[in-house]
Amino acid sequence: MTKSSIKNAFIVPLIEPSNIDDFLFSFMEYCGQEHAVVFVNQIPDYNLGLSVDRVVEYKANKNLGFSQAMNTGMSVAISEFENLEYVTACNDDVVFLDYSWWAAIENEFVRDDKLLGVIPTSPKEPAWGYGNNVPVWAEKDGDFIYIADTGWRSPTEVDYKYLLDNIALKRGYVSGGANWCLTFSIDRLNLFLDREGDENPHRIVYDERFYPGGGEDYDLVHRAFGKDMRIMVTPKAWVWHKWYRATDYAKNNPDIVDNSRKWNRLSDLYETSDDGWKSPIYQDKKMRTSKIYKHYNG
Repeated sequence: MTKSSIKNAFIVPLIEPSNIDDFLFSFMEYCGQEHAVVFVNQIPDYNLGLSVDRVVEYKANKNLGFSQAMNTGMSVAISEFENLEYVTACNDDVVFLDYSWWAAIENEFVRDDKLLGVIPTSPKEPAWGYGNNVPVWAEKDGDFIYIADTGWRSPTEVDYKYLLDNIALKRGYVSGGANWCLTFSIDRLNLFLDREGDENPHRIVYDERFYPGGGEDYDLVHRAFGKDMRIMVTPKAWVWHKWYRATDYAKNNPDIVDNSRKWNRLSDLYETSDDGWKSPIYQDKKMRTSKIYKHYNG
């Protein structure tokens, strides 16, 4: 590997060491030589101790919070890899399932010039996620999903082609972010930050007022809408997010839930409708934040 050959860098805030083996194994298996990882190590007195090609560790030694960790990791990646085209905000509880997922992500940027970012679909999202028609969600079954005719299976044991061919999802813009594996085009990220201008003088991607986390994803999506850009989820790329582990973390950090409630009070891009919903103002059209999945043709 040469630093100049890296096209995409995963920014991974490290909060749970037990997730790292699964993440790295699948990264080495299904992410080609054009990908690197920047771990933002937020665990005091913990050393990754890795000597792995394409992996960089930034030692924070304290909990920066999601937003600052991501912003910091992006800065590290951009300075580390001179020809970087993408950065991917990624949780440490992610498992890649097939090498073809990345080509599908890149293809979405080609086909839609409004896109700021693209999210893959996970076979283990909660029942309210992305159109409500992904495979059965059952928290009690942990790492397993239900597949017709074969019963409960680990996502790593499911034929990737089955996910592509049998799960009835359309591409769609999201009104709430999903930062577990969100890929940004750096060119479009710079365009977005240029459009924000004096609204964002420090040119940070994630608002660091949402500490330690929660709400920054909604905020980013609606800032993008306000600048005529979009974030979408695609069913053409599948990556497993061990979502229930994130919920366990949130339960132990009530500030995350509180932040998710306050996000819409920090921006002037919203108005309150008669029924109480907060809506982003975009070209005089409202998109209710209650609608997680917005379909479009194509």
